[in-house]
Amino acid sequence: MNQKKWLLTKSNDNCVVIVKAEKKTNQNDFFISQATLDRNIQEKVFIKHETLKFEGESVYVHQNDI
Repeated sequence: MNQKKWLLTKSNDNCVVIVKAEKKTNQNDFFISQATLDRNIQEKVFIKHETLKFEGESVYVHQNDI
């Protein structure tokens, strides 16, 4: 069974997002640690979207794409 990890990727409309996923959706995607996600949220680089979900999990959007 694969475990979901935080994936830094681009959405269909070219926004940089972080989602929880089991595998990459594109060869340019990469996985980040929980600590990296936490630091990016704390520094407001990525902001949790109020309503969007990906496979039932929160979506974090890059501040420049909001």
